[in-house]
Amino acid sequence: GGPVGVAVLHQPRGPACDVKPGSTDNPVNPRAHGVIPVAILGSASFDVNEIDPATVTFGPGAALAVHKALIHFEDVNQDGNLDALCDHLR
Repeated sequence: GGPVGVAVLHQPRGPACDVKPGSTDNPVNPRAHGVIPVAILGSASFDVNEIDPATVTFGPGAALAVHKALIHFEDVNQDGNLDALCDHLR
């Protein structure tokens, strides 16, 4: 036997997110009621300005953003790329 070729297939994934930006452990209590902040992290290959706020959902229940039209932008992870922040009901 000669060398064997291996193909590695990658499933496309959504953009990286940070639940409760600024928190080190990102705790989420599924039984709690209230609002949870979520940052969608921008990168050199993903421009958060392209996000349609009406389509942003969170979690297995696909919770909509509290204010569908309200996403604000800042660099939450200090990488030089804008990130999109929105609040979701849980």
